Amino acid sequence: MTITTLPAAPAVTDPPATFNTKAFNLVAALPTLVAEINAAIALNDITAAADVHAATSKVTPVDADELPIMDSADTFSLKKVTWANLKATVKTYFDTLYQAAGTYVTPTTLNNGTLAASVTTLTAGGLITASGGLEIAGGSYAAGHSKAYTTAADGLVIIGKTGTVTDIVLASGAGLNVLTVATGTIEVTIPGGLALTANYSATAGGALAIEAVIAPTLTGGWVNVGGTYATAGYWKDAFGVVRSRGLISSGGGNIAFTLPAGYRPPADSLFTGPNTSGGVSVCEVLSTGTVRPITAGDFDLSSISFRTT
Repeated sequence: MTITTLPAAPAVTDPPATFNTKAFNLVAALPTLVAEINAAIALNDITAAADVHAATSKVTPVDADELPIMDSADTFSLKKVTWANLKATVKTYFDTLYQAAGTYVTPTTLNNGTLAASVTTLTAGGLITASGGLEIAGGSYAAGHSKAYTTAADGLVIIGKTGTVTDIVLASGAGLNVLTVATGTIEVTIPGGLALTANYSATAGGALAIEAVIAPTLTGGWVNVGGTYATAGYWKDAFGVVRSRGLISSGGGNIAFTLPAGYRPPADSLFTGPNTSGGVSVCEVLSTGTVRPITAGDFDLSSISFRTT
């Protein structure tokens, strides 16, 4: 765009009439000059925008790259800022809002749960150690419990205290409801469904391994028949049902053995089973845990099974 040339300016040496004529001509030309300058500025802005739009794109900026800015502290004059300075400024701002990477949260209140002052370590692997208790999602542990919490690919892993496990509780609003570990016992409750209470261990595939057979102490003259027959024993299956096995004999109507708490029926029960004479024998199992074959001769304990609740 061409800017119109201004008329000659008056000089102090000009005669008065000439001076006045030049001055009036110059003043008369100023509105045209201003309009042309404004038009040129507008055209330049359009050209600059078009130039930016048509420029080659750069996917990954580097620290030395420059970006234009309008400096509000200097009457919005044109300035530049490097990508390195822009990143540093943004980082400084966000560091005031979020926890810095590689650091641990200091004792404070988190989502209505308390992170105790005794929490001392958060490693790069996500391990938190706490000596005085750690509250997660509203659940708390008594002071003095020593627990470790760590994240794994399949969720949260809670590692109990070395030695005897005193208390671990994990609760969730859906799916698994409560998992309690206390002195080696695991209790799993699924809302509206399966409830397990026994000394179970989980295999690598996720299945529950049935506990080992427990051999009772036979009394009242009862003995294991032995030979090819199984010896007396009892256990709980994966559903918490008490099972038994073994062929015993020679005790008459005496008590054969007593089941411990947790392995007793909720009410007195009678069970029948075959004997080696080809007949049927009867055995009573009381809620107190006593097991007494009533019929003389031998009795096959494998016929005895019951829920404890």
